[in-house]
Amino acid sequence: METKVYRVEGMHCEGCVQNIRKALLALSGVKDVQVNLSGGWAVMSSEEPVSMEQVRAAVEAAGHYRIYLQDEASSTAQPTQQSKKRSLFKSLFTHRKSCCQ
Repeated sequence: METKVYRVEGMHCEGCVQNIRKALLALSGVKDVQVNLSGGWAVMSSEEPVSMEQVRAAVEAAGHYRIYLQDEASSTAQPTQQSKKRSLFKSLFTHRKSCCQ
């Protein structure tokens, strides 16, 4: 069994958590998925290897989410102050209808 930890961006509510979980569970070979909203992470266990391309495609199809392997997330550049402000504004004042269905 293979277990990977991912960093997930763009989740706002429990509906988002369920969207991510369902998208990952639908992938071939995936047996268990745990998603944490406050921590912004997902843990996926699978019986066969699942490519990062498959994971990204499934998560992006579920909504406006971004997912990275935990190692990738730590190596990406920190967002600028301006992008942090935009992200805060977006998270406070926009809420995708699809994430709450």
